[in-house]
Amino acid sequence: MKKDLKDNILKFPSVRNKNTQHSRGLSLFNEGFYFYKTNKDTIALKKFLQAENEGFESAEMFFYMGFIYHIFEEYDNAEKYCLKAIKINDEFAIAHSLLGYIYYKLENIKKSLKHYLKAEEYGCCDADVLEGISRIYTHPKNYNFLKAMEYANKQISYFPQSADAYYWKGYLLFKNIEYEKALPYLLKAEKLSTHPEEDLYYKISYCYSMIDKTQNALEYANKIIFLQKDHYLGYYRKGFTYFTSGDMDHAQENFLLADKYNCPEADMYARLAYTFVYSSTKDKEKAFKYVNEALKLNNKETESYYVLGCIYLDIENDYKTAVKYFRLFYKKEPYPSAEFYSNYCYTLIQLHQYKKANKYLDEALKLFNKEEYLYNQKIEVTGKLKNYKEQYKTIQKLYNLDRTNPNAIYDKAAYFFNRKRKSRKYEQYLLTIKYCSKLPDEIYDKFALLGFCYMNINNFEKSFYYMEKFLNSPSINEIIDGNKDVFRRYYKKLVKNFPNENLIKIFKENYSTIIAE
Repeated sequence: MKKDLKDNILKFPSVRNKNTQHSRGLSLFNEGFYFYKTNKDTIALKKFLQAENEGFESAEMFFYMGFIYHIFEEYDNAEKYCLKAIKINDEFAIAHSLLGYIYYKLENIKKSLKHYLKAEEYGCCDADVLEGISRIYTHPKNYNFLKAMEYANKQISYFPQSADAYYWKGYLLFKNIEYEKALPYLLKAEKLSTHPEEDLYYKISYCYSMIDKTQNALEYANKIIFLQKDHYLGYYRKGFTYFTSGDMDHAQENFLLADKYNCPEADMYARLAYTFVYSSTKDKEKAFKYVNEALKLNNKETESYYVLGCIYLDIENDYKTAVKYFRLFYKKEPYPSAEFYSNYCYTLIQLHQYKKANKYLDEALKLFNKEEYLYNQKIEVTGKLKNYKEQYKTIQKLYNLDRTNPNAIYDKAAYFFNRKRKSRKYEQYLLTIKYCSKLPDEIYDKFALLGFCYMNINNFEKSFYYMEKFLNSPSINEIIDGNKDVFRRYYKKLVKNFPNENLIKIFKENYSTIIAE
């Protein structure tokens, strides 16, 4: 309850016990009331206590005493005098309101709600009461989001020009991870506020980040910095904005500024460490330094274990240690990202743990069924497990996501080429050719498939044409290394049937080690 509520309290009529005598007690009350109005709370309380000792009783005075004790954070005494006020006049709404606040502070949620609702019933519908009721419905012991929103809406309805009312509703939506819905209310709070604070700018910036409006998010992060240039908060938020958008270099720059101003947040140091793995300034020592700083601040910050996994995966190339940290992260993190699943499964694949990788990819695709790179990993793993039926289902799902996706088209072409069906081989090569024709020429791998297919259906002229295009294209070593047997068989067939073909020279000059094995 805000101290400036005192101005509203003074508008309430004085309510006194019928048996109260106009005596020295009344005089002391009036003196106390004067000091109360002039914010001399210690003197006011002294006078009120003297009046009480003289036998003076007043619901209003007892409320004032409760209010002063609440300002002094002496909640037991505040409760005592509010109850005395209500005993004299049960319909003293503002006393119920203060009791609602006191019981909330004392974690007695049931009593808090009871008195707040009584305050509302008896006509005290000020902002503190409505927000207080709404706040109770966000408490774990009494959580009811719809009720919390009902009273947030009432607060806006009663106080349409209140920045606090709009902020509170925006805050509720923000905490409920409804960032797009929260944003208009937070912006309205900014518009109505005479002195917007850093916390409001922070939440607005965060919302913009979550709906992929990076420039707006940066604008509000800069507003925080304008208000507090020598404080970590604005740089922390700005760093996260760049981090969320994938700009690791600028994220790192701002995180280092947050560190300069003694940022106490473990999650920031974990992500700062991450930037030294994936930014243009790869630095193993600094990555370890900042992830250890994160763990020192909070050893339960799960992101630190993920970053350690990334360091061992992408800098150390130590897959066993990477898996250890990824597994630890997975056990502690309730909502792993698609990126985590991809890195974890990639590491498992490198360790030839295909069954485990397949299990986690199934889990990942249930959560992130539009992430193409997860489908590509699943296609690779099912191929390694020789589960061609499941592989084809995955290829088809990827293809159905986007029928113009080159990876999906190539995977379909490669699937038909590799399918073992002796009775329908000709048909499978035609299907391979069909899907390869849909691929742009920048996908050089298609030329190899076309070369093999046309050789197998005895169209040698086209086979030589496409294979020469493939062998003269850039960056082809990886596909050759992964398909040595196929290339070796092609070369042997070439030598046997077409000894004067120019392709033989290209094979000998560039791929002698492969054909010699």
